[in-house]
Amino acid sequence: MKKYFVIFFAVLFVNQLVSQDKTIQLKNQVEYARLLLLSNPDSTITILLETIENSIKEGNVEVEGESKLIIGVAYSNKNEYEKAIEYLNLAADIFKSNGNNTGLSKVYNNIGNILFNLGTYKEAIEQYEFARELKEKEKDEKGVGITLNNIGNVYFVWGKYLKAEEYQLQALKIFDKLNFENGKASCYINLGLIYEDLAENISDFSADTLSNYDISVSYFEKALDIYLKTNNKYGLANSYGNLGNILSKQRNFKDALENYTKEMGLRKEVSDKVGLAASLVNIGIVYYELQKINLALSYAEEAEKINLQTNHVYGLCKSLYLKGLCFERLNNVESIQFIKESYKLAVDNNFMDMQKILALEMSKISERTGNYKDALNYYKLNQSISDSLVNTKTRKYILELKTQYELNEKEYVISTQQQQIKEQNLAGRIKDIKIEKNRISILFLVSGLFLLTIVVIAIAFYFKQKKKNLEVKMKHNTIKAHLEGQEEERRKIAVELHDDVGNSLAGAGNILTNLTGDYPEISILYKVEKEVTASYRKVRMFSHQLAHFASLDRDITESLGDFIDEISLSSKAIIEFNLNGWETNKQPDSDLKTAIYRTAQELIINSIKHSEAKKIKLNLKNETHFEVIVEDDGKGFDQNTTSKGMGLNNIAQRVEYYNGKLEIETKPGSGCKTLVIFPKNL
Repeated sequence: MKKYFVIFFAVLFVNQLVSQDKTIQLKNQVEYARLLLLSNPDSTITILLETIENSIKEGNVEVEGESKLIIGVAYSNKNEYEKAIEYLNLAADIFKSNGNNTGLSKVYNNIGNILFNLGTYKEAIEQYEFARELKEKEKDEKGVGITLNNIGNVYFVWGKYLKAEEYQLQALKIFDKLNFENGKASCYINLGLIYEDLAENISDFSADTLSNYDISVSYFEKALDIYLKTNNKYGLANSYGNLGNILSKQRNFKDALENYTKEMGLRKEVSDKVGLAASLVNIGIVYYELQKINLALSYAEEAEKINLQTNHVYGLCKSLYLKGLCFERLNNVESIQFIKESYKLAVDNNFMDMQKILALEMSKISERTGNYKDALNYYKLNQSISDSLVNTKTRKYILELKTQYELNEKEYVISTQQQQIKEQNLAGRIKDIKIEKNRISILFLVSGLFLLTIVVIAIAFYFKQKKKNLEVKMKHNTIKAHLEGQEEERRKIAVELHDDVGNSLAGAGNILTNLTGDYPEISILYKVEKEVTASYRKVRMFSHQLAHFASLDRDITESLGDFIDEISLSSKAIIEFNLNGWETNKQPDSDLKTAIYRTAQELIINSIKHSEAKKIKLNLKNETHFEVIVEDDGKGFDQNTTSKGMGLNNIAQRVEYYNGKLEIETKPGSGCKTLVIFPKNL
């Protein structure tokens, strides 16, 4: 019996050893796949799919969940976000079922990363906040700091600089407490990027730009010191690259090239292909600025190959842009093709910074090829994007950030000193009080400067508005003087026609009438008499048209009725005259009455003279405003090719003077309808 017991326990012991060995083997596979994650994500996926199959057989849920999590990250690195989210959700289900909050927080963080890359910033922050809650429950301070860092990055890209800085400083405080050096360095880099972005986008404030670049460099140098101590090659590459960017913007190409070269070497060491391509483009841009075009082109083409391999669209956009610039400098006609490809990628993927640069380049290309309309449109697009990137909000951020930066720096110093005071004597406390007074003085000073800036802007706006109102008034008076002068001139001409030419024609007509009575056999006298009589009638009609009203008290509808009766005698067109609201509603004043009369008169004369209309309809409305509507069934015209005559120009001036409205509906062969509106309350 004892023999069987010994055999049983021996078999059980061996099974446990085998089971433990398989678990270790599965975990080793996971760790090996994790090492390949950045350099070869496809191999990571292949290894872990086999690991998942084996872990399911062994019932090892922990390994299964971790494998699905890493596969999700691998797909994310390949920019296959749909697959990535699928595997991350599968991992989340496993972690939720076995209460693995650590694994679940990793899932939320990675989904947040994907949403961040897709530009859905609000949803990304929600995922990061879920991860943060789990980290706080687990009392994982380091994890909380990492999540705060991620949220700060989202706010930075979103353009919310104050929020970005707030979260980065919270993360920095936690990492400083934990002595987590790489975490501190990451925060320093992100803070440097915030101030670099402000320096670049607020370039019209030279003092602020210089200050922000200085702050940015100080943060990058702090990060570099840490990465040198910890020998973090990824961090060192990022630091050298960021310093190179600032030096390049300051046109210090020699030092920029030195930093970019260091970055490139580190990217190669850690097999960071995406980062390597970005570094190659930056080096190419420096050589382009130094007029070493063939060298710049070689870097652009090498970057292009890597970006195509990694399917990194933003990197491809930048490398094609640089390649196009180089080809253009070498007078190669293919330059336009590469610039256009780059521009299409920027538009399709909403890369606003590249759209701004490429819109200007496309404007230059269009101008060179003689397509001036496209050149103007691309230039306007460049200006529009520039305005959206550099707006009043951003200017406000710079003032707020400067104040916030000074306050945060002071508060950090104060908190450090307060810690030291506990171990020091009374002299330390006195020093702390002095610092507090300095902080208050700075607050008052910055607040005063801010208020002064607001007052200056308000005064400038007031004088600008006053100047604009004066210009409008001067234009208004010019139009009024022109219209009054025109009416006076018409009155004088009407008097001359009626009193001089009209009387002369009437006298000539009487003489001819007497002659025809004395010499009836001379038939030509009848014809001459007829022509003179007709001319007299026309002169009389024209003088009445020009003189307008015999009296200012006369109703406008009577005057228009007389005008229509007179002009109908010499016109083949049938003129229909309709009124609406004139008996009961308020009548226009004398000046507006003149404007309405002249508008109706000139529109009817235009229809008779130019449209060959058979029927003309005049509608005069007096309701919430005064309306003159003239419709005809004439031949119409094309508004795009037909220039306005004197009559329409006069109408347009009156409409502008009274803040009215002019609408013309017409096309060739379809008649014409003109609507003129004059407001009642001026």
